[in-house]
Amino acid sequence: MKFSKTTAVVAAAVVVASLTLAGCSAGSTSTGSHIAADAKQTINVWGWAGAPGKDVMAGVISGFEKANPSITVKFTEIASLDYKNKATLALSSKDSIDVVGVSPSAWAADNASYLLPVSKWPNGAALVSKYQPQTIDQMKKLFPDDEIRAVPFGSSGSVVGFYNADLLKKAGLSAPPKTWADFTKLADSLKGTGIVPAVMPSDSWFQDEFLTTLVGQTDPSFWNNIRYNNGSFDTKSYIDALAKYKSLYDTGLFDKSTLDLAYSDAMALFDQGKAAVVFNGSWEAGRLLASYRAANKVQPSDVGAMGVPADSADQVSARSFLDVTYAIPVASTHQAAAEKFIEYTTAGAGVDAWASSLGFIPAEKNWKLPSGLLTTDVETSGYATLQTLIGAPSSDRNNLSNLSAQIGTYILQVVNGTMTPEAAAKQAEADHKSGKYN
Repeated sequence: MKFSKTTAVVAAAVVVASLTLAGCSAGSTSTGSHIAADAKQTINVWGWAGAPGKDVMAGVISGFEKANPSITVKFTEIASLDYKNKATLALSSKDSIDVVGVSPSAWAADNASYLLPVSKWPNGAALVSKYQPQTIDQMKKLFPDDEIRAVPFGSSGSVVGFYNADLLKKAGLSAPPKTWADFTKLADSLKGTGIVPAVMPSDSWFQDEFLTTLVGQTDPSFWNNIRYNNGSFDTKSYIDALAKYKSLYDTGLFDKSTLDLAYSDAMALFDQGKAAVVFNGSWEAGRLLASYRAANKVQPSDVGAMGVPADSADQVSARSFLDVTYAIPVASTHQAAAEKFIEYTTAGAGVDAWASSLGFIPAEKNWKLPSGLLTTDVETSGYATLQTLIGAPSSDRNNLSNLSAQIGTYILQVVNGTMTPEAAAKQAEADHKSGKYN
C-alpha cells in the first residue's frame, strides 16, 4: 500500500537555527547541549507529501501546541519523489531537523547513522511499549543491527478490495465474497449490465502487488523468504499463482478490457458505479467514509472492504508493512521536545486527527476509531476487515519497488498469453539475482 531539498534546505536550516538560539536566549534550560522539553522552543519536523501531508498535520500540530504551549512546531512537507534525496542531504549536513519522517525501505538502513537509537531517547523504552508488537518487529528489520532508530506511525496493506454494497445485494450476496465461487455469483449477476465485476490499476507495480497477494494465500513464507533470505521466484507456488491469475481473465471473472486501466482510471470506474469491486491498497480506504464519498462524488451509496478472494475462505490474506515512521536525528538539540511530539502524534491524542481519514492503520496498540465516524454496518465491518488483514498479514509488504515494476510487465504478458507462467517465473528470478532492480 503501499513510500529532496537543495538551497531551500539551507535557508530553512538558518531560519530554524535562529529560532533555536532565540529560544535559548530567552532563558530556556538545557541538559548539556540539549534543550529541556518544557523550555520555550521551536522544533522542525520533516515529512513527505501524503504521509499524511501538511493539511492533516496542521490539525495534529494545532492540538500538540495547545497541549504544549512552550513548543512551536514548524512542519516542512516535501514532494514524495524528492524526499529521500533531500532528507539525506539535510541529515548529512546536520541541518536543524528535530523529527524526521523515515521511509520504511532501504533508505532507513542507508541513513541509520544519522538517527538517534530509540533506546537513547529520554523515554524510549516506555514509548515502544505503546505500539503493536508486529510493528516493532518490522521496525527492527529496517536497520542492519536490529537497533530501533525510529518508531511506527501507521501501516498499510495490499491488496484489498473495496466493494459497492448495493451491487452485492443485487447479486444475492449477504457478505463480500471470500472465495472465487462467491465471486462467480457476483460476476454472473452483472452479465449484460455494462458493469464489470472488478477493476484494478494495470500499472506494472500493482500487477506485482496482486500476484504476490495471490501467492501469499497458499505460500505465506514466499515473499519474506525472497526479501530476507534470498529466496527464489522460480517456485511452484509462484508459477501456480501466475496460472491462477491468468485464469481469472480467461474465465471472465475479470474483464480483459480493463487491463489497460491506469491507477486513476480504475478508481474512477468504481467511483462512477461501473465496477462492483476495485482492488487496491488500504490507503484508498477513505471511500468507507460517507463524507469522503459525498465530497468526491463517489456514486456507490455504501462501500465496504474485503480481502482478495481465495479458493478457500481461510486463505484470504494481504501483505502489510509500516508506511510512515518517525525518528529523531542525532544532531537535534531538541530531542526531549521531539520525543513529546512523536509520542503525541503516533501514540497519543494526536492519532485521531490523522487516523480518522483512514489512510493508515495506526500502530498504537489500543487505538479505536472515534465513535460515529463510520455510520453503516458495511463501513464498520469493512474497516474491521482492514485491521484484521493488516494486523495479521501473510508477509511483510517490504517491497523492492524497481524489481516490482519490472516483474509486473511479465505478469501482464502472462495474462495476455505472450509468456508462460514458467518463463515469467524464470525471468523474474533472473532479474532478482542480477541485483540491478534492487
